[in-house]
Amino acid sequence: MIKNSISSDGRGRLFIRFLIFVLILSGLGITFYRPALVTVFSAVLQRNDSSIGLFVPIFSGYILWRRFAEIKQLPLQANWLSGLLVTLTGIILFFLSKYTEYFLILAVLSLLCISGGLILLLFGSAIFKKTAFPLFFLVTMTPIPLAIYAAIAEQIRLSSTWGAVKIARFLGVELYRDDFYIHLSQTTLFVADSCSGIRYFFSYFVCLLFYAAGFKQTMVGRLVVMLGFIPLALLAGMVRIATIILAAHYISPTLAEYRPHVVISWSVFLVFLVGFVSLDRYLSKAR
Repeated sequence: MIKNSISSDGRGRLFIRFLIFVLILSGLGITFYRPALVTVFSAVLQRNDSSIGLFVPIFSGYILWRRFAEIKQLPLQANWLSGLLVTLTGIILFFLSKYTEYFLILAVLSLLCISGGLILLLFGSAIFKKTAFPLFFLVTMTPIPLAIYAAIAEQIRLSSTWGAVKIARFLGVELYRDDFYIHLSQTTLFVADSCSGIRYFFSYFVCLLFYAAGFKQTMVGRLVVMLGFIPLALLAGMVRIATIILAAHYISPTLAEYRPHVVISWSVFLVFLVGFVSLDRYLSKAR
């Protein structure tokens, strides 16, 4: 009977603290952080820059679900010093976001820091350690600042176009390249910024970060996986453009239009992602 009363009291305190946590974040979300949250959710729903943002909350939820049994066993021990410092960091980031072009990323980081600070204050360090990654992983939903996006996109577009042309010529396609224009016998293709592979770059980063955190047991293994996203994104981008060139040349130029283009893009993305993860799992078991 004593154990049951203590357990019931613990659940009650946990519920009250969780309710306080939700109410504070809800209040912040509909007041100070409303413009930033609306911008992020609009970008995700409209699939600006990347479609992977739709899956980020699912990834975070999955990691929390896997850790939930452990989290339930952890004690509620408020860490006031760390909690106040992390919360203060979030408040500082919020005010800094008002005076920089990186408003959105700083505002999102600010809200996540305040969320982390509340977890430390209400639930303690042990629970914070288990929830910190899925919490801060949500920042990957945020669209990349335009200046950074454009700089990376240009470099990837150059590499992807060069590689795709090499692959297509190796497979017997006669073409003429003029900068980002690829002239075939029946049509001319143009490699735009959005077709450069930049979306692959950020999507593979998010997917492999989730995979490394959720399924790799050692820090070395996680670092190896994360370093692999760069060559993976570059190679997949080259193969995607090369596949479109081959399809337009050997089958029909209509396969370079929007709908076939999307199907090819998703197919190449998934093939390379599944292949990379499968190879890593195989090598891990072999070791």
